Amino acid sequence: MNPSRSLLRVASRATASSRLAITKPRKILLLIIRESIEPEIAAQATPHDGPVTAETSVQRSAELTPADLAFSARLGFRFKDNSILAQILTHPSFDSDRTPNNSRLSWLGRHVLGLYVGEYFYAKYPNLPTAALENLCTIHFGDYALGQIGKELGLPFVLRWNSVQGPSSDAGLDLVTGKAVTAIVGALYENEGAAAAKRFIHAFLLSRSFDVTTAMKFEKPRTMLTMLARKKEMEYPVARLLKETGRLTNSPVFIVGMFSDFKKIGEGFGSSLKMAEHRACKDALIRYFMKEIKDYELPSDIPNLPSEEEITFFRAKEATPATTETA
Repeated sequence: MNPSRSLLRVASRATASSRLAITKPRKILLLIIRESIEPEIAAQATPHDGPVTAETSVQRSAELTPADLAFSARLGFRFKDNSILAQILTHPSFDSDRTPNNSRLSWLGRHVLGLYVGEYFYAKYPNLPTAALENLCTIHFGDYALGQIGKELGLPFVLRWNSVQGPSSDAGLDLVTGKAVTAIVGALYENEGAAAAKRFIHAFLLSRSFDVTTAMKFEKPRTMLTMLARKKEMEYPVARLLKETGRLTNSPVFIVGMFSDFKKIGEGFGSSLKMAEHRACKDALIRYFMKEIKDYELPSDIPNLPSEEEITFFRAKEATPATTETA
């Protein structure tokens, strides 16, 4: 309703009842204000026709806040449907009966993440054993680690979830945030394709530095180095004292090198020869297993080639057999 028309209508009604004298001006003014404002408030309060149903509740949950849009812009992507981002940011603990949550997207994203992270470590560290590769993925891309990454991305400020210990508690935030990170990967893979999910993983997850030494335990480095030398048919390792100082003092320092076929494969120091040898063996194992390939090629980067029958090295004209004319 037009406010000016409402004012005129109420004012004319008041003057008609009282003619020339207005005995209750405050009451008339309140009536004018109420009748002019209430229709606008009602229109804003009921944006959908009819009663509020589960469908309209889902529609409202898909409406993004400015913080949601800022989060999407910070990551550098924008989904065509706002409900996708709303689903990513919604944990199953948040009104899961009516609102789509990120449970399925997180499950899908976890497997996609495992694929691209696994091939990255597999290609970059060719000497790492299988158990070490598994430990490396778990340490740096487990639920807790992904939760820390999600905090850096600003996910806790836009997540929709309910803590089991009440709204004022942050218990379980790392797990919830980590699942939201995998939900982002799953949503990108499902809606934008594998290339988009891979770009996100490499830009926001694999661009970090990793301590690869945490993936292996070197509790018995002498035994492990002996087994490695036998397996690789290397010359049996020999320890040599490279430098020393303060042998007759209370704080001596020894530097020992580990050699195989006159090639130094490790080096260590210590306050005793035994400690220095121990560290030299450990260093030799780290140098071998943690060997990093700089110019590696990922399996997903290799373009799809045609089949063997479709490949030919003839030129186009030569590939077509010439037809002979008969007289």
